[in-house]
Amino acid sequence: MKKQNHFINYMKGIAILMVVLTHMSWSDRSNPIFPYLIQMAVPIFMLISGMNYALSNQRKGFHSVKSLYTLPQIWHRIRPMAEPLFFLYIIEIVTIEITNPAKLGSGKAERIWNIFYHYFLGGYTKYGSYYFPVMVEVILFYPLLYCLVAYLRGKGVILVAVLNLLYESMVTVTDMSGSLYRLLGFRYMLYLAFGTWMGLYGEEFMRNGIRWKQAVLLLAIPVGANYVYLNWYTDYSFFTFEYWLATSMMTAFYFFPIFFLGSHYLKDLELKNPPARLLEKIGQKTWFIML
Repeated sequence: MKKQNHFINYMKGIAILMVVLTHMSWSDRSNPIFPYLIQMAVPIFMLISGMNYALSNQRKGFHSVKSLYTLPQIWHRIRPMAEPLFFLYIIEIVTIEITNPAKLGSGKAERIWNIFYHYFLGGYTKYGSYYFPVMVEVILFYPLLYCLVAYLRGKGVILVAVLNLLYESMVTVTDMSGSLYRLLGFRYMLYLAFGTWMGLYGEEFMRNGIRWKQAVLLLAIPVGANYVYLNWYTDYSFFTFEYWLATSMMTAFYFFPIFFLGSHYLKDLELKNPPARLLEKIGQKTWFIML
């Protein structure tokens, strides 16, 4: 049985709580905990998803694009999210039917279309509903990303970073709407690539003791942290990034090294107090979603 990485369990539990916190009404978000931690909830999920998908592919012997693009494999990834959403969505539709039936549409055909359409959008709820369509897209393009990182290692991560930057540039040049951008998962490509690299080569990277490469990780932290500061506390405008600036690919240079080094050096740190135990339990009980 594989030994638990307590740090990752804690971080996943924290991320789940941060999703709730970030959607609460706060009169003042100037505290650094907002940009440097609370806003990192979805990036944490993407790092862990990339890591888990990579380890799962490696364990099952899936090393080619063809072996990864099979219906059972794709459904295996989507099902843990699709089924709970389906039951919650039924409750939401019944509630709307009772309280505001006009929201579903007027004619029968329109109502049926809206019900199916909004299911794939993650429901009618405003906050966080984009996560389901984004993850379905991630599952569909991840095999290509996985093969790039698996075969090219660090060079694959760099290539994905370039693709992520080109995508953001395309968003700006084409004047893509924020409502469409919200539903597309390509903005998380670099986080997924970092997670994939971490799952496949992270332990080897630390074990081989290549100090200058490890130093590069540390040097990346102030680069990303400065981006977070400029984005959150100043009016500085980054022409390449149009939307969701607080979780853009640039924040990965700050957050990934901390997450990666923490998962290595603090993996055996098991806290015994009740809040920490509850936090880890939350993290443990949701692993199936990311397998």
